[in-house]
Amino acid sequence: RRFFIEEILKMPHDDNIDVERVVRYISGMGGDALKRIGQEAALFAARKGFKSISEEMLLEQINVIKYGAKLENKQIRDIEMSMAKTAYHEAGHAVLSYVLTPSIKIEQVTVAPRSDALGFVSYHHDDYIDAISKKELFANMCILLAGRIAKMERFGQAGMESGAMNDLEVATMQAYAAIALFDMDEELGYINVNGIESEYDKELLSTKIEERLLVWMKAAQTQTEKEVKRLWPAIEAVALALLQKEMIDGIELKNIIEAKLTDEIKKREK
Repeated sequence: RRFFIEEILKMPHDDNIDVERVVRYISGMGGDALKRIGQEAALFAARKGFKSISEEMLLEQINVIKYGAKLENKQIRDIEMSMAKTAYHEAGHAVLSYVLTPSIKIEQVTVAPRSDALGFVSYHHDDYIDAISKKELFANMCILLAGRIAKMERFGQAGMESGAMNDLEVATMQAYAAIALFDMDEELGYINVNGIESEYDKELLSTKIEERLLVWMKAAQTQTEKEVKRLWPAIEAVALALLQKEMIDGIELKNIIEAKLTDEIKKREK
């Protein structure tokens, strides 16, 4: 991947571009998409009247290719409140992800609204693994629920919005998979519904699966609420950083979280 960035830098560019930082942002991109980065950055520079490509231009074009174009502020109702809620939402995801699944490295956290979302946390695709343990799956559920729960911790009932719909959908799907496909539920044990041919037997089992699904979701909600309260200083610090800078990368995120976690440890030791 570094080769593509070095090819781009054969064009006129700022001297202070951090190549390693740019390379971190292009994980998961194919050859065609990587070729577009330089083309789009050059076109952007030409349209704006700049004589060279900057690091910010490269990162923005990477984000446009991967996640869609930025939305104009006028397209979003009450932009300031929307961005504040989004900042706490994404900070909740990011901090719990950093703490609960440290092996999955975060690429960036942003509250810049794009065509697909008001904000998001993106990850280095190279860190994903195929198999997942029960502990990891449950942690993922908590990370998904952390957006809404962090937002409600800050804004109360005003934080209960439809923006968490996709998070809730994925968390529910993961709980269902754990119970009905991955034989991870203690009560139902080793089952996979795909191995049941009888519709009658499937119907009998579906009621029990639904009951256990509610148990899993409630357990994830309770655990997430505890984690959000425990990690609140870090969540708030990340949210405030996002409101100030709009986007922070994985290294900046790590520094913010580690500083706050260290502060909490010091307080407890006194």
